[in-house]
Amino acid sequence: MNIELLKRYQELDKKRSEFFKQVKTTELYVNIEKRKEEFTKKQNEFQNIEEEIKRLCATLPDCDEKKKAIQLKLDELQLSISKMSTLEDIENIETSIRKLENDIYDLNNYEKCLTKVISFEDKNKYNMNQLFALNNECKTLRDNFEIIFNKAKEKVLIPIENEMNSVSKQLNPEEVDMYKELKISVEKFPYVVEFDGEYCGGCGEDISSEVSKYFVSKDVTCRCPRCQRLLYIK
Repeated sequence: MNIELLKRYQELDKKRSEFFKQVKTTELYVNIEKRKEEFTKKQNEFQNIEEEIKRLCATLPDCDEKKKAIQLKLDELQLSISKMSTLEDIENIETSIRKLENDIYDLNNYEKCLTKVISFEDKNKYNMNQLFALNNECKTLRDNFEIIFNKAKEKVLIPIENEMNSVSKQLNPEEVDMYKELKISVEKFPYVVEFDGEYCGGCGEDISSEVSKYFVSKDVTCRCPRCQRLLYIK
């Protein structure tokens, strides 16, 4: 195993990771992420209000028809009052009045519901304008970020990736696959570390004699039983 090449590949991989970490800490990138969060939050609010409007609209009757029906009942009630002559007539009128009161109460609730729908629709018009504004702002920020990122990529990232490709071609496929597996199984960088004959250069674990005996030459490597890093001897 070509440890020196593997170590160089690891160094380049670290530089590549650090480049993207630095990118994510830039003010422009942070602002983009904030605007994206605001956009998603506003979008969810818009959708929730739309659902509420649909729900309210499903409960709304034809208010004009309801008003006409109530007015008709009022006219009939006035006529009945003018003609009442018995106790039974009075009881019937009282029953009609209670029903009419219920209808009027329902109509008031419907009109309140309708007012709420109108209020929600006005709010969503405002939300829609905010969504458009946030979308345009995100686009402008992304365009500006892309210009800066491409310059940094050309100057810093591409040379790193070119050398990584060059080194990977000098490593055999098994070594490249092993490094990828190390990145998955090892908790954090570095993945390939020196073994001084006693301790793991990564986690500091005291390596037992059972493991140490495998290091019969500098070409031999072994995994740390604690952190799973790849160990090599200088």
